[in-house]
Amino acid sequence: MSQIGKRRRLLDGKAKVLGLARFGTDQDRPRTLQARLVQSPFPHATVGTIETAAALALPGVVAVLTADDLPETEPTSRGRLLLARD
Repeated sequence: MSQIGKRRRLLDGKAKVLGLARFGTDQDRPRTLQARLVQSPFPHATVGTIETAAALALPGVVAVLTADDLPETEPTSRGRLLLARD
């Protein structure tokens, strides 16, 4: 109980403040794909179509996924509805 209420220096605090700490996303793993979720800037819009051709033409892009590419599952909450349908 001698440590309760006392300040303790973080072992990696200095490295984090100086930007020297390495995190999981800082590691370069060969042959690893990265994903990015692109959200609409419009909170209550109707999605007519999603044009994927321009994104697929970019170098390094392997796939573009939309809600049509995922299985239809009923979300249990609004937070689980990641991709717009209809």
